[in-house]
Amino acid sequence: MKKLLLVLLALLAGVVFPVQGRINAALSAEAGDPILAAAASFAGGLLLMILICALHPGSRRATARVPAALRSGQVRWWHLGAGAVGGLVVFTQALTIGLVGAAVFIVALIVGQLLGTSLLTLWA
Repeated sequence: MKKLLLVLLALLAGVVFPVQGRINAALSAEAGDPILAAAASFAGGLLLMILICALHPGSRRATARVPAALRSGQVRWWHLGAGAVGGLVVFTQALTIGLVGAAVFIVALIVGQLLGTSLLTLWA
């Protein structure tokens, strides 16, 4: 049952992802700056994650352990780089969706994911 709920949550995330893109593209067009749109999007996401971490006891404990885990090498500094990848996705979304549309962006994103996954599979 838990797996089904997680799959449904992932499906919901996929449904709202183009909405995020349209909002970012609209902000980018109005502000004239996709970097501002991406930063605003990440600020909203950061606030949501802070709230979730504050409300979830396991997340609070895990967050408190991050500095020590970084110092000990259990978590490497580059593990925190996934957020930069997300930033690239949101920036690209804000920059391109207004010009090419959400569907074209999503298709290009999925093709890119398939190519990246294939290369990681070959090299890993």
